[in-house]
Amino acid sequence: MYLNEFFLPSYGLGKVVFDSVPSFYTVKKLFLAFSFSMCLNYLSAQESTLIDSLKTELYKLPIDTSRVSILNKIAAAYNKNNSDSLRYYAQKAYDLGSDLQFDRGVAYSLNTLSIYNQTIGDNELALNQLIESSDILQKMGKPEVGIAYYNIARLYRYLDEPSKAIKYLKMAKEHMPERMLGYIDMGIGLAQLDINDYKNALNYIDKALVSANTNNDNTLKGTCYQLKAVAQRKLEVFDSAEINYKKSIKLFENENNKSQLAASLDGLANVYLGQGEKVDKIQAKITESRMLAEEMKDLNALLSSYKTQVKLDSLNKDFTSAFKNQRKILSLKDSIFSIEKDKNLTLTETRFQSRKKEEQIKLLEKQKELQDIKDEQRKRTIWIVSIGLIFISMLSVYLAHIYLQKRQVNKKLLLQKEEITQQNLKINETLKEKELLIGEINHRAKNNLYIVERLLTAQLNEAELSETKTLLRESQKRIQSITLLHNQLISKDMPAAVNMRNYIDELLDNYVSTDKNIEIRSDLDEIIVDSSRAMVLGLIINELVTNSIKHSKTKRTEVKVELKENENSLKLIVKDKNRMDAIHKEKEKKTGTSFFGLELIKGLVKQLKGTIELISDSGVQVQITLPITREIV
Repeated sequence: MYLNEFFLPSYGLGKVVFDSVPSFYTVKKLFLAFSFSMCLNYLSAQESTLIDSLKTELYKLPIDTSRVSILNKIAAAYNKNNSDSLRYYAQKAYDLGSDLQFDRGVAYSLNTLSIYNQTIGDNELALNQLIESSDILQKMGKPEVGIAYYNIARLYRYLDEPSKAIKYLKMAKEHMPERMLGYIDMGIGLAQLDINDYKNALNYIDKALVSANTNNDNTLKGTCYQLKAVAQRKLEVFDSAEINYKKSIKLFENENNKSQLAASLDGLANVYLGQGEKVDKIQAKITESRMLAEEMKDLNALLSSYKTQVKLDSLNKDFTSAFKNQRKILSLKDSIFSIEKDKNLTLTETRFQSRKKEEQIKLLEKQKELQDIKDEQRKRTIWIVSIGLIFISMLSVYLAHIYLQKRQVNKKLLLQKEEITQQNLKINETLKEKELLIGEINHRAKNNLYIVERLLTAQLNEAELSETKTLLRESQKRIQSITLLHNQLISKDMPAAVNMRNYIDELLDNYVSTDKNIEIRSDLDEIIVDSSRAMVLGLIINELVTNSIKHSKTKRTEVKVELKENENSLKLIVKDKNRMDAIHKEKEKKTGTSFFGLELIKGLVKQLKGTIELISDSGVQVQITLPITREIV
């Protein structure tokens, strides 16, 4: 599956390179266009259907490596007719693969992106992407690295750097399947011809010829005979060159490969020139080659034919004809140059339009992102408003229920006055109803406290200012202390009495459970107080512990809480390791949550008719003294 993903984009590049590379011989294009014939079997005849099915599958997948693979397949499917879509989906695959650290997906997307950059003429970037892709595949030990090396070699030869092309072709040969080795050897031989190393070229071409015979590949076989003839002609071994040119001509005629046939005929004419054959024999081959070149509209083959004609005219001392043909050569060169110029202009315009579209896509993505943020904020607002409306509706129903219950009780009391004999029974029934009502009230009070806490949590998530968040957190802690007290009251047989040791321990556990960096130690006497004083003490302890945590300058906060009962008073002590000047600094500001907390503590202490004292001794110690009261309300 992954081999197909890697092969498929090469089709488009092979086609582009085949159409755009000038050459002395048509055979030189074969190596650059090899991927066209090699990958043709992997292409789908119904691309739009394939793309639609891949996109449908994409939206069903989670955001994982399987999505990267589908994105790469979609990009590959666009290789023939939509380079912008190819780039878009390949870039998406690269970005997601990088985020997921999916190296294989990144390597394939880089290969596809290099195809796109070659089509717009950015060969330097394309080369870097191919090298990066091959490095990833090499580290992973994937067999596809051979194809990556082959693509790099192909691009180096396109950039007229045959030595580097040879290096990467030899590396590719170690990883390619057996049936491809003939084409690799042929490519190395062709690159050796480029650097005029004809003997080594012949060695590699002979290896390719063995592979062609083994696989019965007539196209490769004909090309090998042609290349052997080229090398032998350069070495002036004309008899061998003639034999190999004739073999290639026969194979190309059978395959109806007119471009290659024209090149071989022209090469044979040059061999005859070197052998000193008769003029008519040489002219016949030149004429055949030229007719095929004109039929195929192959300007490079036609140019080569006219150059051979000039050689023949010069040999015959027909300088008039040589001059005319030389003018035709100049005209063909101008035509080829004009075509190349037009292609370069087209590539430049394509690159500009591509960059422009890329900026437009980025702008659209940014706008979509902003719209998504607005939609999310709108949903949150609707959610909060809905919760508020539900709360108000529940409160309204609850008040209406209470009102109706009261009316019913009043009616029963009037009836009880009229029937004195049934008074005791009626009173007992009323007490039972009141107990149920109190249970309902306690239940709803508990729910309401929970709803208030959740609303504070929602507002905390929405708040942007740090001061607002701090206020909301402190309010949340105060609500939690009241909730804990309420839970203890409704679970006791004496709802007006509170065991302060149990209550304070549970209150402090809330801090430790929500933050592992907080250590709170307690030393508490088992003291029973009334519920109103217990609530005030809980709020005081909550404020003191919150201040200790907030002013802590170390990563781990340590707080100690003591509650002791003497003969005439209760002593509440909260100790921490903060500096005293931090407390005074907050007091001097007269603003912010810390000042409000200190003032709240003072007000609560005053409500209990107690005193408060701040002591600085290797930290801050707050000591609160309260008068003892034994009355349980």
